Amino acid sequence: MSLWLIRPKPISPPLSRSRRRHRRARAKPTPRLRPPGARADSVSVSPVHARGGESAAAMDSRPREADAPAEPSGGSAPAAAANGEVEITKPCNDKRGYRRVVLPNALECLVISDPDTDKAAASMNVSVGYFCDPEGLPGLAHFLEHMLFYASEKYPIEDSYSKYIAEHGGSRNAFTSREHTNFFFDVNNDCLDDALDRFAQFFINPLMSPDAILREVNAVDSAS
Repeated sequence: MSLWLIRPKPISPPLSRSRRRHRRARAKPTPRLRPPGARADSVSVSPVHARGGESAAAMDSRPREADAPAEPSGGSAPAAAANGEVEITKPCNDKRGYRRVVLPNALECLVISDPDTDKAAASMNVSVGYFCDPEGLPGLAHFLEHMLFYASEKYPIEDSYSKYIAEHGGSRNAFTSREHTNFFFDVNNDCLDDALDRFAQFFINPLMSPDAILREVNAVDSAS
């Protein structure tokens, strides 16, 4: 999985090459996470926190120490999650700030700061598409894409996410391709935290009522 966030708040500048060389020289041979309260000067995330201590933080959003490579769990973690510190090359006229963060659960996040935008946005990419549909169940990936928009354990009212986004100047959508399913939204800048909390719950504790399942099975069948 990978998560992209775009927000107007600034991101701490990346380390200079000399500081990165100094950091590698004193890196410990055994990977370890930063102890609570310790200061990180290599990877920082633009504040993405929602009221109640949830949102993307519920998916364990503490950034991984840059010199601690992510160890694949059972061979399933992405190879790109090996290092949290990556120098991002961008055009000279691109004034946006970028920061890549790898979470302890191997979720890769790209945080983008754009001071000129009037909207904040997020996108979650899941590495499962319709090529992954099991035999005898064509359309399953597309069906699950539809189902995640309905409700979650924390927000059980059906379509409350879509209503919140619409009421705060935003839009939302999703698509299923051969090998990926992508969910995304944009919203007014001051509503990103709450919108992100609702968005994150789809991937934490989604609710799938029998009535909603029947409706979406029919919808996916009719679209096939």
